[in-house]
Amino acid sequence: MIDTVSLVLIVLTIFYLWTRKTFSYFRSQGIAEDPGYFPLGSKASWKLLTTKIAFLQMTDQIYDEFPNERIIGSYGPLGTRSIVVKDMELIRLVLIKDFDHFVDRRHIVASMKTNKYFMNMLTVMRGDKWKEMRTIISPVFTSGKLKSMMPIIHKVIDFLL
Repeated sequence: MIDTVSLVLIVLTIFYLWTRKTFSYFRSQGIAEDPGYFPLGSKASWKLLTTKIAFLQMTDQIYDEFPNERIIGSYGPLGTRSIVVKDMELIRLVLIKDFDHFVDRRHIVASMKTNKYFMNMLTVMRGDKWKEMRTIISPVFTSGKLKSMMPIIHKVIDFLL
């Protein structure tokens, strides 16, 4: 009986220490954070998973809650980490200058058979498949081609309004 109680206490202590370490990562790195709590993570994640906000509002809520921070850390279910970057200079560095260090996004588990359009979106692709697709579509987004598309874009906007 004492061995069982001791084992349960040890397991609970280890679980508590793991949870505390997992949900204090950003704080330990000096980054502002939306505090996370086991099992669903930060407030925005709790609200999303309890259907109080939509997926697209999750980042907006974190963004609005920390108006004076350049970077905000957030926790998802079981302590998965994500960052909201608000500083335009940091965004430029990540997306342009240091892009080679940030090639893959969070892995999304979905079946290619049932979600073929979703899994072929550029923002979901990873690794060599993403690199190949980006090489194919990059020439479409040169400044000259975008300028020549503007009349068509304006026409479509006017039609939609």
